[in-house]
Amino acid sequence: MTHDTATHPTVGACQFEPAIGDEDANIATIRHLASANRDAAVLVFPELAVTGYDVDTAIKAATPVPGPITERLRDIAAETETTLVVGLPERDDDVYNDLVAVSGDGVEAVYRKQYAWGDEAGAFRTGDSPVTVETPAGTLGFLLCY
Repeated sequence: MTHDTATHPTVGACQFEPAIGDEDANIATIRHLASANRDAAVLVFPELAVTGYDVDTAIKAATPVPGPITERLRDIAAETETTLVVGLPERDDDVYNDLVAVSGDGVEAVYRKQYAWGDEAGAFRTGDSPVTVETPAGTLGFLLCY
C-alpha cells in the first residue's frame, strides 16, 4: 500500500556522523539530507548534529537559541519546506544539550536533555520538563539518548 505524503506526512530519520567541531560541514550535510528528502514533512537529526558529539567542543560552540545556528537551520527548513529536528548545544545562563524543532518560520520548540549520561553530567545543565511540538506530521515528543 502506498501513501500520499500530502495526506500522510512522513517523518524521516537522518543518521550521519557529524564532523567534530566543523559546524559548516555539519550544516552542509543537514542541508544536503534535507534537500534529498523533500518528501518528508519532518526530518530528525542526531544528538549534537551541529557540532559533533564531543562534550568539550559542544561547550565551546554553544549558541543562543534562537540565534545564528537556528537562523541557518530556518533557511534550510524554508528552502525544503521541511521541519527540522536538530541536536545542538545551547548557551543560555548555562550550557544545555538541546533538540530544536525549526520550521521555515523559525524555532518551534526546544527540548533541553533531561537525563545526562557519562561526562555530560558535569558539562551540561539538564532540562526539567518533557517537550512536544505540533508538526505537519502530527505531535512529536522529544527525547535524547535514553
